[in-house]
Formats: sequence, structure tokens, C-alpha cells
Amino acid sequence: MKRIIIVGGVALLTIFLVVSYSLFSLFGITQTRVKRVDLTISTASDFKVYDGAPLSNPTWAIKSGKLNKNDSIQVTMSSSITAVGSIENEIGVTIFNENDLDVTNNYNIKYDLGNLVVSGLPLAIYTGSSTKMYEGKPLSNQEWYIVSGTLRENDRIEVNMPIKITLPEVVSNEIFVTIYDDKNKDVTKIYDIKYHLGEVSVLKIPIVLKSNSEKKVYDGDILTNNDYDILNGEVLDGHSLVVDVVGEITGVGRTENLMHAYVVDEFGKNVSHYYEFTYFTGILEVQSSIYSSETISKEAPKEDHNPVLKVFSTESGPIYLRDRSSGLYNLQGFDSGVSYQSSFFFNPLSLTNRALLKSGFTSKIVEIEYLRAQLPYLLPYYVSDLLEGQNDVEYKRPVSTFQNNEYVSFDYINSTVSLNQDETLLAFEENYRSFVYEEYLKLPESTRTVMLAIASNNALDPSSDTIIQDVKNYIQNAAVYNMDFSRIPDDVEDIAAYFLLISKEGVCQHFATAATVMYRALGIPARYTTGYLAKAEKDQWITVTGMN
Repeated sequence: MKRIIIVGGVALLTIFLVVSYSLFSLFGITQTRVKRVDLTISTASDFKVYDGAPLSNPTWAIKSGKLNKNDSIQVTMSSSITAVGSIENEIGVTIFNENDLDVTNNYNIKYDLGNLVVSGLPLAIYTGSSTKMYEGKPLSNQEWYIVSGTLRENDRIEVNMPIKITLPEVVSNEIFVTIYDDKNKDVTKIYDIKYHLGEVSVLKIPIVLKSNSEKKVYDGDILTNNDYDILNGEVLDGHSLVVDVVGEITGVGRTENLMHAYVVDEFGKNVSHYYEFTYFTGILEVQSSIYSSETISKEAPKEDHNPVLKVFSTESGPIYLRDRSSGLYNLQGFDSGVSYQSSFFFNPLSLTNRALLKSGFTSKIVEIEYLRAQLPYLLPYYVSDLLEGQNDVEYKRPVSTFQNNEYVSFDYINSTVSLNQDETLLAFEENYRSFVYEEYLKLPESTRTVMLAIASNNALDPSSDTIIQDVKNYIQNAAVYNMDFSRIPDDVEDIAAYFLLISKEGVCQHFATAATVMYRALGIPARYTTGYLAKAEKDQWITVTGMN
């Protein structure tokens, strides 16, 4: 309510302002303000599948807060949706007091709006798959199905499936769909279409190649083998396969016989991208002797009568010159040996000779003259040298022309001597024994079963005091030593079992392998070890060949 009074030409403005929340004084004496009321209003959400009719929902509620006493609320809700999609369910709010005055500004109103959602008619479409090897012709697949959902009555579907490939690749078998009603109007948007796409695949032509293996005793020349076999696949007419076998090795060791292949067409153009190569590589192996491989020979080795080294000893008798020891038996040979790790300063290979010396044995002198390059450092059994460091699998030192060692001549099997050991040796031996029994009794269970059956049939009793000699005698007489033994078939799973039960002929590799696994099966740790045997004659130089 406003009123203006004119007095003596001066306008005096008197304002009477009536509101529910403020009182003002023109003279600044008082000022009062009331806080606006918080109010949250929510609207409902709703959902349906498209049916051509509008969707609305007039449901609303005061979610938080409340109206002042005697105030009332008026709402308008006009949100509506027919087509596929989603909108907010909006609401208009006006608040009146008891005098029907609009007091909406007395409120701080927030809205929590629901959604009105019309979803498309569900439809799932599957496309077919096709696969073939590359042949230079295009591949497509026009197969499709509606796997779930249905079209409305009088609606029809048109599809376009453009995928067509010729070169090797894999692509999704895409489909483009348009749906029309009975008035030929595009109504695709009223459908919610899910696609399950197959694949159209042109595969590279598989070619499987294998390079050959070969081995020989070191002679200073490069070892190669350029032969290969095609295990599977062939090239197309007009194409040519070119294979380069490039593996080579000169020094003692093993390497893969690597190979590379490519294909050219009749114009010499490289067309290898149409092919997928799989390689199985053979092994090229140069041995220090014909028996030095950890893979047991399946065919008779070439005899090597060439001199390898010369030995001079102060005592006659056999001297075993060891190269390296092997580990787990893998049915075709042995894996690399597992070395013993210890805080003791001396090597386990010197343990026995230390005990022998403390028991009154004396050392002999052996001199070795290497006649062939690429030989390993050979160590006499029961060597008296202080073998500090390194491991008990292979003792490595630079090989010179001459080598001198002290050793103890000792026949373990036939000896009846009880060895004396001091506390240091006993502590070392106790630790080493635990390692040896844990590592060198391991066998594939199939091999253990066969060996125990053979042992039972041949009266090999592991509790016998002579079991080590008994196994030695049995193995030596179980087969015939034959350098020209019949080839062992490639499909033989267990060479040791085959040697003892079927072939009953072979060379030292086969005898040693059979003995090693038999000892292990009977609970006696044993290692397969390679090297040379020198049959020394006192104070004479004798020659050792590859046959030794």
C-alpha cells in the first residue's frame, strides 16, 4: 500500500510496505529479514516400449522441506513423449498464502526430476560367418536372421550386407537395416536393434616346415645342414616356395638350425603375405666326443678313432676324465644338471678325495696333453687339487695344451675301506647328502614304475649290501654293446625302458642311461656323466681317441 502527500511544494513520500519477511525503516533505525524456506520437489519416472501412444506421468511429491502454515501449492505437469527417446518429467510450481497471494519467492525450490523414457521395439539380428583359405577369389556371407523380437504387423525390413573380402583378413560381417511401415515410411527409429555379427575370414595358407638336424665331433669346420621337409601345406599354382636354411655352428655346442621362407609369384613378386609359416627347427650339434650329448642317440654314431688327448700317469689303471654331469631324466635323455650351492669354500667334487687322503691313500700324478681343440676341461675322478668355488656339475677352466693333476686311484665298488673324515668334512657331507638325495633321485613316474618292475623280475633288491654291484652286473649283461645298433624309432617314449626291454643293444650312452635311472628307481642317487676313459699304463704316454 503506497500513499503520497504534497505539503508546501515538497513531496513527502510515506511508504507502507507489507511483506511477510521484511520490515524497513526509512531512517535506518531497524532492518529485519526472514530466511527463505528450502523445498525439494520430485517427479516420477516412467518407462514403456514404443506403442505409438504418448507417455506421461503426473506423479509428484515434496521430497524434503515443507510449506509454511496456511500456504498451498499448485502444480502444472505437461511433459509427454511419444517417439523413442527420453525427456525430463518437468513440473511448474506456484505457492499461495491464505490470502491467495503468490508467495513462491518465499521458497528456495529445488527439483529432482524423473525421466520419461520410450524405448524402441527390441529386435536382435544375427549375421552368418564364413571362413576359407586364400585362393584369390572374393568371400562374402549374405546370411542373416532375426534371433529375438518381432516386427510390427505390416512393417517390412530391408538389409544391405556389403562385406566382401579377397585378401587374408578377418572382418565383422556387417549389416545395415532399414524398416518401413505399410505406407513406406522409414520407421527404423522405433526399433532398438542389437546386432550379433559373424565374421568373414580369409585365412593365410599354412605352410609347416622343418629343418633337419645333424651332429658331429668337433673338427674345426662349420657344421650346416641345408635340407628341410614340408610337413604340411602347399603353395598356389603359379607361386614358388623359397626356403633358406641358415643355421651353422663351428665350436662345441648346440644351436637351432634356423630357416626362413618366402613365396614369389610367376613375375617374381613377393606374395608371402598370403601365407603363414610355421617352423620346426632341427638342432646342429658339435660334440667334444660322439657321446657328449645329453640327448641319447637313436641311431648309430659315426665311429671316431682320431686321437683326442694323451695321458701320462705314475700308476697303471683306469682314469675317468669327467666333463659334466646331467640332471633330470626326460625320457629322451637328460636335462642340465642342478649345481650345489654352499657356503663351504671347497667344491663337492673334491670331497671324496679329501676323505681318501685322510684315510691314508696317496696321490698319483696324471698329465694330460690335449690333441684336439674345443675339448672341455677334463677333471680326473678323485682329484687331489684344491677345487675351490664353481659347481659340482661342470668344472670350467681355460683349456691349455697340457694339464697336470694329482688324483687318488680308488675302486669304489670293490673297495672295503672305511673312510675317515674330520668334523668339517662330515658337516659338509651331511649337507651335500641332503641335496643329492633330493635332486638326484628324481624320475618320471612312468620310468620309475618300469624300472621297479624290471628290478623285481631280475631279483634286484635295494636292501642288499651288494645292490650297487648287482645293478652294474645286470645292466652290463642286459644288452649287447653294438656300435651299429638298429635305429630307435622316433615314437619311442622312454629310451631307457626300450633299451632294456626291446632293443637290448646300444652303446655306452644307453648303458649309462639305463644304469642311472635304475639306481634312482631303487633309491640310490646317480648322475649321468660324460667324459673319457684313459687306460693308463705306468710311466707311459697312452693315446685316448674319440672311441674312449
